[in-house]
Amino acid sequence: MKKGSGKEKLPRWKKTVDDFNIDHFEKIERFVKKAIPWLVLLLLFIILGEFAGGINRQIVARITGHESHFLEQVVEFMHHYHTWVIILDEIIIAFFVLDLYFNFFKSVTFGRFVKKYFLDIIAVTPVGLFFRGSEAVALAGDIGLGQEITHVATETERAIVEGERIAKEGEKIVKEGERIAKVVEAEKAAKATRLSRTARAPRLARLARLPRLVRLWRLKTFFKKKK
Repeated sequence: MKKGSGKEKLPRWKKTVDDFNIDHFEKIERFVKKAIPWLVLLLLFIILGEFAGGINRQIVARITGHESHFLEQVVEFMHHYHTWVIILDEIIIAFFVLDLYFNFFKSVTFGRFVKKYFLDIIAVTPVGLFFRGSEAVALAGDIGLGQEITHVATETERAIVEGERIAKEGEKIVKEGERIAKVVEAEKAAKATRLSRTARAPRLARLARLPRLVRLWRLKTFFKKKK
């Protein structure tokens, strides 16, 4: 790869960075470009695997009258190796970002960079980040609810001690009992909300991967005729 290659001259600061990348990271750049199509293919299989359960219930079962045993095994496999799926997903994102990084310093203007690599940019932002942000908000909400429940539990213990102390005062005991009942109901409602958000988080994680499918166009590498 020649330094400063291209029909139009790069801005000085871009050429400096591009030359630096060529001198120190040329092998990495070539590896990234060769790996991208394979990673896109891997991403496609990951997404199909994560939606295998829905495909099995909503499509296969309606057409054939029964669910596919193979797709059930795929669902179990994805669940069992969920941690590895997340790791692979992050690796794929890292390769996408590196590819955009190298291409940015080979583009004369920012506008041309966006125009040429528009689909690649969509693959990582901003839609994917929106779903990832939604997932983070949901998990942050779980933490907040956990703190509220801890506070409620502490208040309940205090209420019990207080109830024992004023056991002879009937009216106060009744009022304290009513307050404890409300606290318990609030705790149950908070737990139900937490479970709902926790169940929604994996769905958001799966949806976050969908925008990356726009990079399927990179699979054209497999169909190019070698000269």
